Amino acid sequence: YYMTSSSYSYSSWLTCQKSLDSYQVHVIYIATLVAGSLALMGSSFMIVTYLLYGSYSINNNNNNRDNLSHINSDYHHRPYKKKKRGVASIVIYLALGDWAWALSQIATYSTVLSIPPESYTWPLCVGFRLFFQYPSGTSIFWTCSIAVMLYLSLFYPHFLELHRKSLLFIFHVFSWGFPLVTCFVVVWGGYLFHSPMMLICIPREPYQFIFWFFPLLIVMLITSFIYIRMIVKLNSQFSLVTRSTSFSQKYVNFRLTLYIAVFLFCWTPNFANYVVDYFKGCTYYPLLLTANFIMNIQGLLDCLVYSFSNSDVRKNYTKRKGLLIFVVSPLLVVPVFFRYIFYRIRGRCSPYDTHGYIINHHHNSSGSGSDSMEDRVRGNAAETERLLRA
Repeated sequence: YYMTSSSYSYSSWLTCQKSLDSYQVHVIYIATLVAGSLALMGSSFMIVTYLLYGSYSINNNNNNRDNLSHINSDYHHRPYKKKKRGVASIVIYLALGDWAWALSQIATYSTVLSIPPESYTWPLCVGFRLFFQYPSGTSIFWTCSIAVMLYLSLFYPHFLELHRKSLLFIFHVFSWGFPLVTCFVVVWGGYLFHSPMMLICIPREPYQFIFWFFPLLIVMLITSFIYIRMIVKLNSQFSLVTRSTSFSQKYVNFRLTLYIAVFLFCWTPNFANYVVDYFKGCTYYPLLLTANFIMNIQGLLDCLVYSFSNSDVRKNYTKRKGLLIFVVSPLLVVPVFFRYIFYRIRGRCSPYDTHGYIINHHHNSSGSGSDSMEDRVRGNAAETERLLRA
C-alpha cells in the first residue's frame, strides 16, 4: 500500500505527492507513536491527579486547615467535603478521551511497525480506525463542552446551578453519543477503505468530510466563538476598573487564549492537510508529518493547559514528585482508579484528597444593591480568576 523505493530524495519535501515511499511512511509511524506515548503520559497524569486530589474539595470553613493532620489519621472524622461542581468536574472526561485516543495510536502504529503489510488484515484495519475515531471524537466534543461550561460559569452561574444536571446530561449525550453514531455509520455503511498513503483505514469521500471533518470544523468554530466572546465580555468589564484588575485581566486573557490556541494548534494542520488532499489529490509530506504528530500530542498539551499551568494543581506536587508522577502515570491509572472506586464504595473520599485543587466558588446572590460598580467589577475579576484556576 505504499512505495518501497529504497532511494529517498529530500526534494520530495517540497512536492505534492500522491503516494509515500517506505522511508516517509515509517517516519510518520514513529512520529505518531512518539506523540501517542507523550499524550498517554499527559492524559494519565490528569486522570491520576483528579482521582487522588480532585474528586472532592474541602469546605474551608471552620478552620479546616488546622485539621489536616487529623484527616489522614482518622477517616471517620473528616471535615465536611463538598464534591467539585465547576469546570474541573468535566475535565476528567476530556482526559479519559485523550487517554483512550493515545492508547489507540500506540496500539495501531506499534502493530503496523511490527508486522508485514500483508498481515494487516481488513478487520484489524477497521478495528484500529474505530479505536481512533471514537476517543478522538469524544476529546473534540468534550473540549467544546468545557468551553460552554466555562462560559455559563462566568456569565450565567445561577442558570448553571438550576440546570446543572440537565446540562451535564446533554454534554454526556453530545460528547459520547455523537462520535459513537459516526463510528456506527461509517462501518455499517461500508464507507471505509485502505488509505493509499499508509496502512490505515479512512472513510471515502464525501463521508470523510460528513462524518469527520465537517463536525470537526463546526466544533472548532463554536469553541473559538465561545472563547473569543468570553475574552471580549470580560475585557469590557475589566476596562471599567483598570488599576486593581490589571493582573486579573492579563491572567484571564492568557488562560482563555491558551485554551483555544491549543485546540486550534492541534487540529488546524490536520484540516489543512485534508483541504490540500481534497482539492489537489495529493499531499505535502511535511504537512502530513506535522499534522499526524501535532494532532496526536493533544493529550500532552491538554495536560499542560489544564494541569501544569494551574497553580492549584501544582500545589499538590513538588517539582521532582510531579515529574516522577508524570513519567510513571500510565502505570498508575488502573491501580489509582480501583483505589478511588474502593473508597467511593465505602462512602469516603480518597485518603490522598487532603486538599482538592479546585476552590469552592460561591456567588453572592444577596443582591443588596449597596455595592458600587467598581466593587462589583473587582468581585467579578476575582471570581473569574478563581474559576479559571479550576
